Formats: sequence, C-alpha cells, structure tokens
Amino acid sequence: MAKPKKETAAEEPKELRGLIERITYSDAESGYSVLRLRVPGYPELVTAVGCVAAPVVGEELKITGSWTSHPKFGEQFKIETCTSSAPSTTKGIEKYLGSGLIKGVGPSMAAKIVEKFGDSALDVLDNEPERLLEIDGIGSKKAEMIHTSWTEQRDVRDVMLFLQQYGIGTGYAIRVFKQYGAASIQVLTENPYRLAIDIFGIGFVRADKIAPMMGFSKDSPLRIRAGVLHVMGTLVAEGHVYVPIEELAERAAKILDVSSDLAERGIEDARLAEDIVAEWYKDGDGNDDCAIYLPPFHYAETRSASNLLKLMQSPYNGQYVNPYV
Repeated sequence: MAKPKKETAAEEPKELRGLIERITYSDAESGYSVLRLRVPGYPELVTAVGCVAAPVVGEELKITGSWTSHPKFGEQFKIETCTSSAPSTTKGIEKYLGSGLIKGVGPSMAAKIVEKFGDSALDVLDNEPERLLEIDGIGSKKAEMIHTSWTEQRDVRDVMLFLQQYGIGTGYAIRVFKQYGAASIQVLTENPYRLAIDIFGIGFVRADKIAPMMGFSKDSPLRIRAGVLHVMGTLVAEGHVYVPIEELAERAAKILDVSSDLAERGIEDARLAEDIVAEWYKDGDGNDDCAIYLPPFHYAETRSASNLLKLMQSPYNGQYVNPYV
C-alpha cells in the first residue's frame, strides 16, 4: 500500500493529528497499538504504530514520529510521542461513546445521546449526568450506571496517561488503579516507590528509574526504605529467613549508593512502618545482635519454634499415641 498522499503539502510532516477510525491491534500490557487514523488532508486512512495508552475509537490523537516502510504492511507512521483527547465533533463523540468504553452504552444509545446533546454530550456526562434521564430508554438506574462507568473509565485513563510518560504500560496502570482508585496519581506523586511495594511485577529497580523524573533524590528516605525492602526480598529469594542488621545495612548502602548511616536510618523507618521485624538476641560470644525478618518469615519461624516447644513439653513426648483408641 502506498503512503497516503497529503493533498495540501509536498513534504510529509513529523506531526499528525487525527481521529481513531479503527483499532487493528492493541496490547493492554505494553500499550503497543496499530491504529487507523482519519487525518485531515489525507484521502486514505493513515496507519500509525506505537505505544498508545488504551486507545478508543473516536478518540483524537496528536502524534509525533516518522514514516517507515513495513515489508508486508507498507507505509506506516511510527509513533514517538502521543497526546490524546476526547473527540470534539459529534461524529467523533458518537464513535467514542459507542465503542464499548462505557457500560450500558452501545452504538444505538450513543447515537441517542449525541442526538440529544450534540457536541456537549461529554460535558453532560461529566457535570450533569442527571440529564441522561431526558433520553428515552434511560431510567435512573441506567443513568447512574452510565455515569459511574464513565467516571471510572475517565479516572483509569488519567492514570494510564500519567504512567505512560514514565514507561509504565497500560496493564500495570489497571493494577495501579485497582490498588489506589481515583487517588492513584496523588499516591504515586507523593511516593513512586509504592509501585515497588504494592504492585506485583514492577519492582524496585523500575520504580527507582521513575522516581528521579518526579523529583526524588538519591538520598530520599522513601527511596532508602524501599531499597531496604528490595534487599530483604533479594535475600529471601537466595534462601535466607533473616539477615543480621549490619549485613543488611552494608548491602543496602552498596546497592543504593548511600552512606551506612542513611541505610541504617532506612532500616529503622521500615521497622517503624512494620515492613520488617527486628529481633534482638545474644550471639555466641554473648554480645547483643539483631536479626531482621520480613513479617511472614518472622511469624513462621516463631510459630514453628513455639509448636516444637509445646511438643517437647507434652507428656506424650517420644511416645506413639494411637488416635483411634
């Protein structure tokens, strides 16, 4: 397929603005998508490929990038950056609402909403959802369902777009939204290391790359505390139940590239937050030492020891007791 010819310019731009007419492919985890766009000035639909957070038919995109030639699929616009916005035309709004984005709204209901409210339809959904009752076929329960679904999708979308700028795919964005709800952006802006602690699969290393983009320094207490937990997780994966506090501080300081004092402070912060358990004991020379556990392993070890002690103190210790007698 030949590259679509722009009717009004001799040279292809590196920026395109268009409406999503069709979604050929979209991966929820990575955000990689193959889209067919209606771009003003191009007689044919333009194929655009790249990362777009949860694309929706009818959505308007501003994309930057470059033209490439695929050996099988022909000319494509490779997306480097993408900014999306809700459609502004009635045709785009109808496609957008009827795309399956909102629970309870299909193509026919979308047409009714647009017919009633025109290009103000999205504003009605945002600010005057009670006006949906003016449409034949929408009762109070359905109006509430539509508004709830619209609000949730809007919030999810905001989170997706927020995380996309830091390289986090839409699959993780959905997990983030399930964890924090509408407060997702606020939570992560205050502490991006929550991604490593609360969201399975992201990990400390990835969160540590995002945090500086949000203005967090290398010696941030939030970073040190999250780094301590990362080291503890690594030690557990190596087969350790606990680690002496001095060794933990040394390893954390090395991995985080901070002083031992900061690492020790991070350990104390994690203990106060009950992310770890510190247990003091006497070593072989009678000196005080401290073992650091993750809570589940501390519970398992102390509970096992308690049960063994009960068995040792049992009057039946060392004797077989027939349970059927």
